[in-house]
Amino acid sequence: MSIVDPADSPETRRVRELLEREGLGTATEAERQELALYCAEHPELAGEVDKMAEQARLGGAWLQRLDADAKIAKVEHGRLARVEQGAGVALTFGGMALTFVAPVAGTVIVLLGLALTIWSVVRVRLQTFRDDPYRKVKR
Repeated sequence: MSIVDPADSPETRRVRELLEREGLGTATEAERQELALYCAEHPELAGEVDKMAEQARLGGAWLQRLDADAKIAKVEHGRLARVEQGAGVALTFGGMALTFVAPVAGTVIVLLGLALTIWSVVRVRLQTFRDDPYRKVKR
């Protein structure tokens, strides 16, 4: 029996099913043993099993990164971050306009706006640092 054999025998269907489950990472120990027996009988299947295992490993890593990115985006674009950053920017520009009328008060408001904006960015980075899949990447 060959995995590329067009004959749709029950044995071929079973091997395909086992390969699919192994590739998805849902194969039970008994199914892995059954697949190992098929591989012992047909050595050309060993390459297919290795290829499926590698694809499953890469796909799982990709899904983990997508989940981590979604968690980070949720915090970065959350209501609190938007309010903090919006208020910080509004205070900064409002304070800049106020410096023409009341220089001391305007400067204090500008500094408060900048501090709030910086605090928001730092808070988001600290909150998402653990989930950042790219923190180990050397740039």
